[in-house]
Amino acid sequence: MGKIRVVIADDSRLARALLRDFLEAEDDIEVVGEASNGRQAVDLARQLKPDLITMDLEMPLLSGLQAIEEIMHSKAVPILVVSSVADAHNALAAVACGALDVLRKPDYSPSEAADFVAKVRMLAGVSV
Repeated sequence: MGKIRVVIADDSRLARALLRDFLEAEDDIEVVGEASNGRQAVDLARQLKPDLITMDLEMPLLSGLQAIEEIMHSKAVPILVVSSVADAHNALAAVACGALDVLRKPDYSPSEAADFVAKVRMLAGVSV
């Protein structure tokens, strides 16, 4: 099996870099694109056909929820929401739009990084 191809969508350059560092430390995962807004996330989903998208909820142009809906209505891709606003209300809204799971943005701790990478591996193989 080839590498798991991931697109990271987050308006924070720092958050994208942190998630990219976690993923690219793994031999079986490749970050194929990064989006800084919801519109770019939708475009990259169509162009790159990733195995999984990590999606922030609070982004410009299209919110994470709007981007999830648009992606799921065109070319469905497994989506893992990774957001600082991952409370129960936002988690329910994200899953209702088509996301598979919701995580709080990980910090620099090895355990949170490992949990994030494990979730990416698990969800990348889900049919949507």
